[in-house]
Amino acid sequence: MDSNLIKKQKKFIIINSIWALIFIALLVLTIINYDRVKKFGSMFDSISSVVQLFGIAIYLVSLSCLVLYYIYLFVRFLIYKRKNEPWYQNLKDISGIHDILVFVLKSFSLILFFMIFIINPCRVVGSSMYQTFNDNDLVFCSDLFYSPSKNDVIVFDATSVANDEAFYIKRVIAKEDDVIYYKVEGSTGTLYVNGEKESRQNVSVYDYLVIIGKENASIDVDDESEMTYKIPKDKIVVLGDNRYNSKDSRYFGLIDEKDVYGKVIFRLYPFNKMSFF
Repeated sequence: MDSNLIKKQKKFIIINSIWALIFIALLVLTIINYDRVKKFGSMFDSISSVVQLFGIAIYLVSLSCLVLYYIYLFVRFLIYKRKNEPWYQNLKDISGIHDILVFVLKSFSLILFFMIFIINPCRVVGSSMYQTFNDNDLVFCSDLFYSPSKNDVIVFDATSVANDEAFYIKRVIAKEDDVIYYKVEGSTGTLYVNGEKESRQNVSVYDYLVIIGKENASIDVDDESEMTYKIPKDKIVVLGDNRYNSKDSRYFGLIDEKDVYGKVIFRLYPFNKMSFF
């Protein structure tokens, strides 16, 4: 057999073996984290559930087809090698539409996997984060190696806390082990986090009680010890920047860190307000 052909065969085997491992890994990760795939389809309220399910189905089919394709290549290699026939040359004879189809499936699968698991697009609904974000802004968030920090803007699943099958976008005010303190000042008060005054106020005594989970507790506002609270493990306090019109921790209390979908890292639309966060 020609030495150049042998080199081409080895190169072909190595490259396609790598692709095979990649798409097998992607398919396994997708199946294991299928709940996240379903969440991705819920990020766009303007898209019907039928279209969302169809997109997810096409994505799963594309990954499955690619895995089967590389299994086919491996079986073909074994058969032709056993017959001592030039399998590589025969395979190249079926290129053209075949190559285009494989390229399309690869591109579609990799892009969608990236958007689901790495950088997630989300559409802002409502005015709770005005003026930082407005209704219909398109942002990208990610939870890759992410741990919530104060002042981060996050997207989280509100199903368990607000009885609302939707995703909310809010700002992190306090996280695990932070100490929040509400100081009464006449008929109003001021919220402090780790001794620092919270820049945006409008948090009443009642709101404070909801945040710390004491909605039904009686409280002596003159007793400062009762007004200090340490955030429990894996819990977060979130508030909207538009404090006068935001359904947040003042309404549903603390959220679980596991419900965080990601930190907002970039705004794409409107184009004149493109920016990183």
